Amino acid sequence: MIPGDINAGYCLIADMQHLQAEIDIPEQELKAIRIGQPCGVTTEAFPDRRYEGRVEWFSPVANRQRAIRRAKIAILNPDDRLLPDLSCRVQIRKQAAPEGARETLRVPRAAVLEEAGESHVFVLEEGKSRRRPVKLGPATGATIEVREGLQEGEVVLIPGDAPLTDGQLVRPRTTAKKL
Repeated sequence: MIPGDINAGYCLIADMQHLQAEIDIPEQELKAIRIGQPCGVTTEAFPDRRYEGRVEWFSPVANRQRAIRRAKIAILNPDDRLLPDLSCRVQIRKQAAPEGARETLRVPRAAVLEEAGESHVFVLEEGKSRRRPVKLGPATGATIEVREGLQEGEVVLIPGDAPLTDGQLVRPRTTAKKL
């Protein structure tokens, strides 16, 4: 028996082997999402750790005021870093990735500079350009894979008419697209 207000929360009980992410799906996206569709999940706390997921449930009703429908994503590979109530991002994929496939970070070829046999890029940090050595993978079209040296979310600079230098004050010409 627990004394006091019946609405007070005393503890949280969670099945750590069957975690779910709850998301809101905008009405205009509903036609493209189905139960069983594969997802990628990252948490704000551990953005370098990726989890596989699957659309498991849709709310039976939509929220008319917000123009959304609630959905639950089953996390297929939880680990000890994944905790209840962490903020996360969910990317719903059109189809499952082929066996052995992995997510890659790609940048425009024009952003990669070669000097003395070493590759590097410039990233935007607090309004300044910072030189960053990178290890590259294969190129496809106008982009090239970056295997080491960059993190998702960093803004990579493409040199304009004048070359970039480390620590140079920078004002991008266009709206930055995060990796």
